[in-house]
Amino acid sequence: LQEADVHDDEATDDGRSHDAADAVYHHYVNLHSELQMEMEALINPNFGSVFRVESHPSQFAFSAQRYVDIYSSRLKNFLEYPKNYTFYPERMRLPHEPTPQPPM
Repeated sequence: LQEADVHDDEATDDGRSHDAADAVYHHYVNLHSELQMEMEALINPNFGSVFRVESHPSQFAFSAQRYVDIYSSRLKNFLEYPKNYTFYPERMRLPHEPTPQPPM
């Protein structure tokens, strides 16, 4: 992309340098797409996020929210907290409960 910027800075009124910059840009866009497809091919298609099914939370995500007191991807994330720190869960409102409005 820096190479495309250089070509763009050197552009003349006849558009020849713009064509070179466009070619470099499209080359890198295509390269990015190819690399992305190669990386996706390395991943088992049956695996995915345990927290999502397409754009919706999975059953595991609902269970984790409901039953897990604390969740972290790594135990070392808790080293930043003091040993006597108390974690409080977020309050979950029931569907019939009103949502509090901020004061005006």
